[in-house]
Amino acid sequence: MMPAAAVISNRRGGSSASFEAMNQFFTMREMPVVTSSYWNDVHGYTAEDVYKDEEGVQTIRNLALNMSFMIKAIQAQKEKEGLPDTKKEVRTNMIR
Repeated sequence: MMPAAAVISNRRGGSSASFEAMNQFFTMREMPVVTSSYWNDVHGYTAEDVYKDEEGVQTIRNLALNMSFMIKAIQAQKEKEGLPDTKKEVRTNMIR
């Protein structure tokens, strides 16, 4: 129940597969995925270029606000009722 968010930085594009793979990892580890107003990526050839991507920077700001909210909400629920009691290590053998 640790909130997670993938953030991608790339020169132009083509990062959607990386973004998807990271989010899949989070869901397999029972980590709630924090969302934003668009894909969590910024564009730029250098670190300084990233700050010129105003839409990307705003998306990351929104992500930070949503992450803060989700951390606080999960903590409040944990204190009130605890965490879900999920069961693990049940594997299906598809070869039988």
